[in-house]
Amino acid sequence: MQKRSQADEDLIKAIFTSNDKFRKGSKLPNLILDARPKANAYANAAMGKGFESPEFYHNSARYFLGIENIHVMRDSLNKLLDGSFSFSFLFLFFFFSFLFFSFFSFLFFFL
Repeated sequence: MQKRSQADEDLIKAIFTSNDKFRKGSKLPNLILDARPKANAYANAAMGKGFESPEFYHNSARYFLGIENIHVMRDSLNKLLDGSFSFSFLFLFFFFSFLFFSFFSFLFFFL
């Protein structure tokens, strides 16, 4: 049996409820994104830790993103933000990242 956190469930329910106001009756599910690979999440669950289960949330789906080592990703971002690159490069990087993710979010949610 998976451990449950009422505080986590209340928070996600509030997020999903506020999101429904903007989705105007869309039948697409709310997404729960877990950055870990699925195998890591299940291994952590076997040790008494957990992850969110869509069965406890109305109109939701869970996806594992498969990032092997999130700590390496965080360290890389920190090095980038510590001034390794110029401000103009950072601005362009985040601007185009925003456009990229906005475009694919639009495709996923509205098409």
